[in-house]
Amino acid sequence: MARTVDPEKHAARRLHILAAAGRCFSRKGFDATTTADVCAEAGVGSGTLFHYFTNKRALLHALFELDEAEQAERAERALAEADPLAALWRLVDGLVADVRERDYLGLVGVVIQQASRDAEFAALVARTEAATRSALTELVRRCTESGVVDSGHDAEATASWVQSMTDVVYLRLSGDESLDVDAELAVLHDVVSRFLRCAA
Repeated sequence: MARTVDPEKHAARRLHILAAAGRCFSRKGFDATTTADVCAEAGVGSGTLFHYFTNKRALLHALFELDEAEQAERAERALAEADPLAALWRLVDGLVADVRERDYLGLVGVVIQQASRDAEFAALVARTEAATRSALTELVRRCTESGVVDSGHDAEATASWVQSMTDVVYLRLSGDESLDVDAELAVLHDVVSRFLRCAA
């Protein structure tokens, strides 16, 4: 008799393994992390790990495919909002929400390194960034048309700079553990508000 698989348990186990892999990659980097490390972190055997993922590279790709899906969902919710400025801030805040997860901040270095030597991974990261930038561009356009922001630049350039500002928060916090997350996020809000010349 074939074994039945509970889809919810299957998905939960997969996410659990990915979270463990993310912590391992963040702490040790991609090269130094082994699948045995991930198994130990997740509390699963190698058979279970390889049931879900063929190798370490597949783990990394799956982790950032999950990020791509989460960012797409976040952008969709923001674009559905009636208030364009609230929607823009929702998306900006969402882009930096993960900085509170200090266990994962080391992934910044992993992304930079792996994108330079894994073309498929680089394409995944670029695709995610492009989709986010597209949503930001649309929200900036809506805000400009409604008169609540005026960066003095076109919507696409403005969106690109705002996206880069959110990236800087990750770079700063991943490079200096003494920095206070709330203080860094407050500065981000201030810098973005001044750049956009928010009317509200």
